[in-house]
Amino acid sequence: MKRFVIAARSGFIAGQLLAAGIAFLIARGRGAEGRPWQIAGWLSIAGGVAFATVGGMSWWRDLYAGAATLPSAPFMLTTLVAAGAVSWSGWQSGKRPQLGSAIAA
Repeated sequence: MKRFVIAARSGFIAGQLLAAGIAFLIARGRGAEGRPWQIAGWLSIAGGVAFATVGGMSWWRDLYAGAATLPSAPFMLTTLVAAGAVSWSGWQSGKRPQLGSAIAA
């Protein structure tokens, strides 16, 4: 069983590094607009490093298992409210300006 865990970890980390490499290639091809892809690549690397280091520690496993015992309804409600706020914000920012304010500018 331990051998499978090690193989799964190395496969996960290899997948993270592959995703980071692809993100960096896209960033390079996009030029000045590639910054979000660079950020995604660095976050992918950080996730792989965290999984390889902190993810194997016993206190993290206990914390992660303890989080599964928490009720999910408050988290789902908070996520619903946050998603609604983000959607509303995007909807508001996409509205066209009034004709009078466009002429005055």
